[in-house]
Amino acid sequence: MVILESDSPSPKKSFSHPQPGFNQPGPSTTAGNQPYRLNPQVDNEAARLPNHVATAMDSPVNVPMEPPPAFAPYDAAWFEVGQGDVVSHDKHLNVDGEALYRFLLTQAEQRPPSYRIHCKGTHNETRFRFVSSSNHNSHHDSRNHNSTRTESYTEHITDFDFYIDVTPPSFSSESTVSPPAIASDNKTRREGPTRGQAEASASDFAPTQWSMADNEPAYRGKVVREVQMGSNALPDDEALLLFSRSSINSTSSRRATRIERKDHSQWSEQRTRKGLPPWATGVNDWNIASAQRRHTLRSSKTIRQWADEYCASPKLLKEFVYTKVLYGWDISQLETVIRSTITLSPYHGDIQVTFIPIKSKIYIRPSNQLSRALSNMWLKFLSVILFIFPFIWLFKRFHSKGGGRWEVCGSACALKKLIPLDHSDIGDTSSSSRESELPSYDDVALPSTLSLPSSSVPLTAPPSTSHAAPQTRIVQTSQGPHKLIGQREGEWFRRWESFIIRAVLTRYQSSVPLTTHSDLYAQYTAPGSILEGYHDNPSSTTPTRSTTRGGPGEIFLP
Repeated sequence: MVILESDSPSPKKSFSHPQPGFNQPGPSTTAGNQPYRLNPQVDNEAARLPNHVATAMDSPVNVPMEPPPAFAPYDAAWFEVGQGDVVSHDKHLNVDGEALYRFLLTQAEQRPPSYRIHCKGTHNETRFRFVSSSNHNSHHDSRNHNSTRTESYTEHITDFDFYIDVTPPSFSSESTVSPPAIASDNKTRREGPTRGQAEASASDFAPTQWSMADNEPAYRGKVVREVQMGSNALPDDEALLLFSRSSINSTSSRRATRIERKDHSQWSEQRTRKGLPPWATGVNDWNIASAQRRHTLRSSKTIRQWADEYCASPKLLKEFVYTKVLYGWDISQLETVIRSTITLSPYHGDIQVTFIPIKSKIYIRPSNQLSRALSNMWLKFLSVILFIFPFIWLFKRFHSKGGGRWEVCGSACALKKLIPLDHSDIGDTSSSSRESELPSYDDVALPSTLSLPSSSVPLTAPPSTSHAAPQTRIVQTSQGPHKLIGQREGEWFRRWESFIIRAVLTRYQSSVPLTTHSDLYAQYTAPGSILEGYHDNPSSTTPTRSTTRGGPGEIFLP
C-alpha cells in the first residue's frame, strides 16, 4: 500500500485507490490540484532496495542497464540428396517452430534454386556383321562344316550430351554498373552510366516467400491432399473457386477429389512452363509486371504458424517440405528455341532438351531411427526387397501417430523481374523523352554467332560469365517504365547460342555442367594454336628491312 500526502497544511488523507474526483478540492483538502509525493515511510523502504532496482524505479523509463545478449542463429545439421535437395533430421527443428522458420529463411537465401539444361542427341544405326558357325551333318561324319552368315543389329549411339547451369541473379557491388557496349551495326545503342538505368538494392534480389491458398489441394498435415473449406479466395482466383463447393462459413478441411488434384497438377505444370510465379494461381492472362504486386502469402496461416503446427505434431513419420522455385522465363519457348537451333546446326537425330530443377526442395523429418532409415536410399530399397516397407506404409497411412506431410509454402527467385519505378528512380527528365530512350528487346544487334572457327575467325573465349552480372536497367512495358532485375531469356540465349551449336558439332559429352563459356573452349582448341605466331594479329606486325642478313629487299617479320 502506498500512502500519499499533500504539501498543503490541510489534514492528511490516506487512501489506497484513487477516488472519483480526488483532484477536486473537498472539505478535507484545500489544494486538491497540488502534486502528491511519496510518504517518508515509503522513501525509507526504497532506500533499502538494491541499487539496480532503486535506479529502475527512479528513472522515468525502465531501461535495462546492460544490452541483451546477441542473437545467435541455430546451426542445424543437414545433408544433400538427389539434385542438391536438403534433408535435415535435426531434433531442435522438430520441436522449435522459430528455429525451423529461421532455418528455412537462411537456406532460401544462401542456397537459391537453379535450372540445369540437359541437351542430348542420339540416333540408331543398323550395322551388319559376319557370324561363323560349325555343325556336323551326322554322327558318322567327323568332319566339321563351317558356315558364315550375315546378321544385322541396331546400335544406340549418343552424339552429344552436355549440361548448362542457369542461376538467378544475385546482388553485388556490380549490380549498378552498366554492361559494356557491343560493337555492331547502326542499331546498337551506347548508353551512358546513368541513362536508361536505375539504382538497385539488396531487396530487389531477395527471394520472395509464398504460401498456397486455402482452396488449393495441398498437404496440410495428412498423407492426402486437402482443400480448406469455406476459405476466402482472392478476387483473381475465379478458376480455383470451383474447387470448393462447401459453405463459406465452414472452416474444416476435406479431402481433395481426383478431378481437383488433376486440374491443379496440370495448372501447376503449365504455370512452371510459362515462367509464372507460384502465387499466380488461377490467372490465365498473366503479366509479369502486375504479378509483383500480388499477394504472395495466400494462406490463412503464416509460414511461422505452419512451422509451429508441424513441431506440435506427435507423428513419427511426419515431413515438412519447403519448395524453392524459379520464375520469370518462358521455359516452353526457350526449350523450343534450343531444339530448333540444334536442328539447324544441322543435326537430324533424336533431340532431348530438359530443364532439371536444382536445389529446389528442403525436407524436415523427425530424428528417430525409422525416419532416418527411410531417408537412406539403400536401406529403403532393402526394406522393399524384404517386404518390410509395405507394413511401414500401412503404419504411415492409417495410424494416428504414423505419417503426415506439410507442403504449403516456399520461396521464389526471379530470373527476370520487373519492378515499377519511383519518381526518384526516373529522374527529372520528362516522361515522353524517357520513353523514347528506353531500350526495347531488339535494341542491340549482335554479330552472327553461327560462324565456325577458321583461320580468319580465331578461337577466342568470350567473357567467362554464365549469367551476366545483375544489371538494373529501365525497360518500357505496356504499363509504363519498369526496372529490370536479371536478364531476359533472349539475352541469355544470345550469349549461349554459338556454344550450343559448337557443342553439337564437336560431339561434346560431359556430365559436368557448363557454367562459363570458357569451359567449352578449354576442351577444344584450334590445331594451329600450337604454332608460333598463330594468335598474332597480322595487322599489328610491321615489316622491317634487314641490313645485316639476306640479300637486298629481303624482309624479316619481328
